[in-house]
Parts: sequence; structure tokens; C-alpha cells
Amino acid sequence: MATPAEGLARLRAAADAGELDALCRRHRIRVLTVFGSAAREEPAARDLDIGVLLERGTEIDYLALIGDSHTEAWSAALY
Repeated sequence: MATPAEGLARLRAAADAGELDALCRRHRIRVLTVFGSAAREEPAARDLDIGVLLERGTEIDYLALIGDSHTEAWSAALY
């Protein structure tokens, strides 16, 4: 399991590589954001808080999103 700092670094790398954009398009996520202590790069962060804003009328399928994220190179950031 990755630490919050490792997860944040992997998410940033995935964003730079365009992988997060692709995942968001597939799941109709308009905004994906990281917040909380890990986002502030606090050394004592114990988790990685992620929020999403969906396109209007979209119902998120969490199981599909989790399954899809396993196919991405950045999946270790979440697990």
C-alpha cells in the first residue's frame, strides 16, 4: 500500500502523462481534485482525499471506476 505522499506523487505523474484525463473522460468526471493534509504535503498525512465533480446527470459507478483504475499505470496511487 502506498503512503499518501507516494499516492499524490503518482497521481501528479499520471496527470502529467494524460492518464487522469483519459480516466475522467471515460467516467464523465469534470473535475478531480485532491484535498486535505496530503494535498498540503503535511508529513503526518494518513490518507489521500480525492473529490470528483461529475458531468450533469451522471451517476458514478464506483466499482467500474475502481476496476478501470486498476488498468491504469497510476492505480497504485489509490491502493
